[in-house]
Amino acid sequence: MAKKTSASTVIKLHGQKQAASIIEQSLTSEYFTLDESYQLSATRAEGEEQLITLTTEDYIQLTFSDASTWFGNKETLGEIFPEIELLNRSGEPATLPVLLMSDDTTRSIASQAVLKFFQKYTKKAVNTGLIKIAENYQKKSLENRSGLYLVDPAFNLQPYKSIDTTKPVLLFLHGTASSAKGSFAELTTGNIWKELIQVYGSNILAFEHETLTKSPLQNVAELMKQIPANSTIDIISHSRGGLVGDTLMRFTEDADGFMDESIALLEEAERKDDLQYIKALQKSAASKSVKINRFVRVACPAKGTSLLGKRVDIFLNVLINLINVSSPVLMPLVEGLKAIISQALESKANVEVLPGLEAMNPESVFLKCLNTVSSYDNELPRGFDNRLLVISGNSKFSISLNGLKVLLTKFFFKWDQNDLVVDTASMYQGARRKTAIQYFLDDGSNVSHFNYFTNKKTQDAILLALTATTDRITTFKEMEVENYAALSRGVWPGWRKAGHCKSNRQKTNCIVIARHYGFLP
Repeated sequence: MAKKTSASTVIKLHGQKQAASIIEQSLTSEYFTLDESYQLSATRAEGEEQLITLTTEDYIQLTFSDASTWFGNKETLGEIFPEIELLNRSGEPATLPVLLMSDDTTRSIASQAVLKFFQKYTKKAVNTGLIKIAENYQKKSLENRSGLYLVDPAFNLQPYKSIDTTKPVLLFLHGTASSAKGSFAELTTGNIWKELIQVYGSNILAFEHETLTKSPLQNVAELMKQIPANSTIDIISHSRGGLVGDTLMRFTEDADGFMDESIALLEEAERKDDLQYIKALQKSAASKSVKINRFVRVACPAKGTSLLGKRVDIFLNVLINLINVSSPVLMPLVEGLKAIISQALESKANVEVLPGLEAMNPESVFLKCLNTVSSYDNELPRGFDNRLLVISGNSKFSISLNGLKVLLTKFFFKWDQNDLVVDTASMYQGARRKTAIQYFLDDGSNVSHFNYFTNKKTQDAILLALTATTDRITTFKEMEVENYAALSRGVWPGWRKAGHCKSNRQKTNCIVIARHYGFLP
C-alpha cells in the first residue's frame, strides 16, 4: 500500500523559539512529542520571523496571556483564525495573528485575547482507537475504581459493604471525565463537610462510574444492582451526574421508568442497548424499594449542552481549561483528554461515538425520553414526587478564562447564559416534577462549571438544600410547574406516522400525548 501523503501548510509568526530544555520536558508524554515551541512577540519588531510547516499529522496548542488554551490541528487553527486561510490563497505564508478578536459583541466578555505561546506536536505511534483511549482515561481518572463506595471523613473512598438503612443516606454522583474526588473533594475546604458528616455519619456513598464510554442508562443499571435496598437517599450530583440521578429517580418512583411512548421512540431509533438497560433496571428496581428524597442537582445538562451539539473536541477543550484553573486533582489527566481530541479529529468522529457524551447532545433521544412526565391520568400529565433543588450558574466577565470565552465565539455565534460548559436554561429541565422546582442561581464573575463546590455561596446553598427544615427555602427562588406542552413540544415528533401505536392502550396514549404536545388538534 502506498504511504499516505500529508498536505502541508506553512505559516509564519514573530517570536522567540524556546530552548531545547522546554521540548525535552515533554519526552515522558504518553501520546505526544513536542517538536517546536514559540513565545510570540507583541509586535513584528520585537521578535524574529519563524516559519512553521503544519501537516495533517501535526497537532497544535495555542496558549493565551490569561492561560486559556486550545488544542487541535491545522484545521482547528483555520477555524480560530480564518484570516490565515484567506491569506494562504496568495501562495505566501500567512502570519499568525497575535490578537484573537471576539465574534460576539453581545456577551459580557472582552473583545480580544492575546496569543502568547504556539506549540507544535506530533502524535506518538500509539495503536489504539478512540474508545480504547477513552477507556484508559476513565481507568486513570477513577483510579481503577468502578461502583459504589463509602466516603470516609477525609473524603477517601473505602469499599462499600453495608450501611444502616434506617438512617438518612447521602449519595454523590460525579460529572463527566471526573470522579467523586475530582468533583466533590473541595467541599472539605468549608464547614459544609463537617455539617454533612454530622447529618449522615457513615452513610455517605459515592458512585464511581464511566462517563465517556457508558450511557447514563448503563450507569444506572449498574448502580441499581449495588444500591442498598429499603433506603431513603439524598443526592448531590454534578453536571452529567444529574442525568444519572434523574434516571435513577424515575425507576425508584415507578419500576417501569419510562412510559410506553418513550420506549417506542427508543425502538424507532434502534437504541437496542438502551432498551436492554431499561429492562434490566425494571427487573432490579422492582425489588429494591428505594426512595430518593432531596435531590440537589448542580449544573446538570438536563436538556443537553450546546458544546456537544456537534463535536467532541470543543467540549473537551473547555474541560481542559477548567481543569487547569479549578481542578488540580484532574490535571495529570489532561494529556488523555488531548489524546481523545486528536483521535476524534483524526477519525472525524462525532459525539455519537462516545455514549456517555452523546447523552448530553441536545438532540439526544435519551434526553427526549428523560424530559417527560411520569404518566398520564385521564389525559392529564402527572409529574414525579421527588423534591428537586437546582444549583445553577451563569459565568459573567472576568479576566480569568476570558481567552476561552473569546475562543468559544469562533464556534458559537451567540451562546446565551452558561457556566462555560452547560447552558443555564438546561439546568432547570429534566424529568418533570409535580411541585415547583426551587433553584439557587450563582450569577457572577467567579462562576464556572468546576467552581460550585469551591465557592462559599454555592457551598452554603447546597448545605441549606439538604438540611432546611421547611419545604420552602427562603434563599432559593421557585419555578412553577412548567407548561409541559410548551416545554416539551418536539419531544415525540411524528406521532402521526403509522406503526407507533401497537396496541389499543398505546394508541390511546399516543393520541393523548400527541394532543397534549400539540401534534393533533
